[in-house]
Amino acid sequence: MYAALAFFVVLAYLLVTVVVPFRFVRWPEKLLGRLQGAVLDQVGQVSFHVTSAEDKQALLWIRLWGGASAALFTLFGIFDGALIRNHPQAIATVGAYAILAMVLSGILLLSGLAYTAYLPRARGFRALNRCGFQALSVVDCLNPSKPLRERLSSQVRGTARVGSIDVTGYELFGKGPGPAGGLLYDALDAVRHVPVYLLLLKPESLAPDPEGRKATVFQSLLAEMNITPSNYMRRVRVTLEAIEALNENRPDEAKIRVRYYNEIPALRAVIFEESAIVFPWQPREGNNMLPFLEVARKAEEPTLYETFRRHLVRLWAASASESGSGSGSQAVRAKSAVIKARAPQEQTS
Repeated sequence: MYAALAFFVVLAYLLVTVVVPFRFVRWPEKLLGRLQGAVLDQVGQVSFHVTSAEDKQALLWIRLWGGASAALFTLFGIFDGALIRNHPQAIATVGAYAILAMVLSGILLLSGLAYTAYLPRARGFRALNRCGFQALSVVDCLNPSKPLRERLSSQVRGTARVGSIDVTGYELFGKGPGPAGGLLYDALDAVRHVPVYLLLLKPESLAPDPEGRKATVFQSLLAEMNITPSNYMRRVRVTLEAIEALNENRPDEAKIRVRYYNEIPALRAVIFEESAIVFPWQPREGNNMLPFLEVARKAEEPTLYETFRRHLVRLWAASASESGSGSGSQAVRAKSAVIKARAPQEQTS
């Protein structure tokens, strides 16, 4: 009877662990979805700050480990019956029980610590993913990492159009080809059928600074960047020359088109068809480490993608009205003061 019951338990165990996950796929998927909804989706705030409370929590875990190891050591002694006895093997037995108690209590406490550390992070990652956040990395703009370049290249290969908001475009295009060159130069040189729309801040703009500094946008920009007008113009010229070199090998419908906007820059962005990579504009070159945020276009909840895309479309349309361009298009010329180009509203919508 007992053998038959044991056989039934083994059979049921194999059925649940092997047959169900491989044969009835929808059942575990449904169960996993419910568990995920109950554990991970019930979060309204994601916090990443680190406080001194973690030090106190670490001390608490150490105390719990000490108490658990002492309790296990006591249980081993009770089950042994005579832990302290006048025998040569008594010392070895005590040492073995002590080591075993410390190891088992450590495994138990580490399992609890892993669970308590994993769950908040898993819920945080889940909440970010629901809102379209795909990646956040800190990158050295003077020496961008190879994974970032590969990520940009894969994004360019998988999109139908590229839109970008920058100031001088030097980091994206002006540095030219190579591992130490522009972030988008090699990617766009390899994928030549994708149209590109680039927005740069208009040099020598006479638009007044909206922050009331009694200066123009261009004057405020030069003051924040701490460079001369000639150095700024040199960067823009180098960028346009790099774009002109790229356009030599691109078909007319995929030419890189440039326009100029007249607003204080708030961000720098590269907008693809299904995602956007955004990073803050840092006026001084002394701080080269910048966060790169990648946001998907579609997610379970509303994302920030449409905000960045519409910001690009608005600036593109405003630059067209200021330059007096209609619906015609024109390729980039390195010595142009203002580039007229076709608006991307319909193509980026």
